[in-house]
Amino acid sequence: MVVSRKSVQLAPHNAEAHYNMGNTLKQLGRFDEAEESYRQVIALKPDYAEVHSLLGVTLYKLGRLDE
Repeated sequence: MVVSRKSVQLAPHNAEAHYNMGNTLKQLGRFDEAEESYRQVIALKPDYAEVHSLLGVTLYKLGRLDE
């Protein structure tokens, strides 16, 4: 996880760094933080379909089905 955080710090405009961070956080069950990372990816790269799907799964895990 340290590598993921460092990647985001070094390249805050890199969608892949945020994507990797979101996946790591999701695997750790830290869904609130994963949501933030996935939303950052979407802000940087709105056409990244896989991340929209991952965000949906994350919101489901958070019990936020309306979103």
